[in-house]
Amino acid sequence: MLAISASAKPKKWKVEKSRTISFANGNQYVAEMASRKIDEFLHEYKLSIYTSKKAKKGTLIWESPPSEGEFFEDVHVLSHHNSAVIAGVFNLGGAHALFNYMVITLNADGKIDQIMNLNQYGFVEMHNQQLIINDVIQKYVFTITDNQITQSFYTRDQMNPADAIPAFFSISGNKILARNPVMTCSVGQTLAFKPANERTKIPFNSGEISIYTDAWSYDLWQTQYSDWAENAMSEATTLHTGNFYTFDKPGTFHFLLCSTCDNITDPTITIHVK
Repeated sequence: MLAISASAKPKKWKVEKSRTISFANGNQYVAEMASRKIDEFLHEYKLSIYTSKKAKKGTLIWESPPSEGEFFEDVHVLSHHNSAVIAGVFNLGGAHALFNYMVITLNADGKIDQIMNLNQYGFVEMHNQQLIINDVIQKYVFTITDNQITQSFYTRDQMNPADAIPAFFSISGNKILARNPVMTCSVGQTLAFKPANERTKIPFNSGEISIYTDAWSYDLWQTQYSDWAENAMSEATTLHTGNFYTFDKPGTFHFLLCSTCDNITDPTITIHVK
């Protein structure tokens, strides 16, 4: 953490985004993400909950400790009847673009529980009355049914959409081999990397096996170059979240799966997208 000098005191808090939450019993609350500038690059962020009347902010009832970051992302709210799940997200900055996820639950009487405070890669999505946090090697899904908040957990090999095309792979000695090294997909389809056995599933779900691809940065991974493997394995080519990729353009793309990543000579899977 950076020390703040007397000549560089933080500025006043600025509201980045606020969301009004209305419950079936008539109570209203405001979820608010605010920031204040620390220096040229860093800000502090906090998530706050206020009582509300006619969509106007009232009394502060809960507030997270300030945390340092660079960019505000969003405030997500899943609510139903007399319960809500709230996720405040900001970017921690730096070369690896980690995010902070502050997740709390709120009921109609104003009771709040903090259930998650993560610094990780990933993203939040709202889908089919669910709030989903996708991490590198796991997925958290929050749903509200009969006024009860349920949190489900999925391991890395389970994170793909149900309609994804499976690409099975397994550990063989010190290498990872694909069942089908060459596959064909269409634009819009999703490819899911699936361990073919328990021996492979354990290191894959723990994050020991990395996935690299040229699907979005082909210029970094030209297989005709003698040093293609060195270019292939970088932060810029890493598939940071989950076990799947959705193709948004035609072409030929490569995926490299490895653990020690020594003596790599070829991509694990080549995909021709039509």
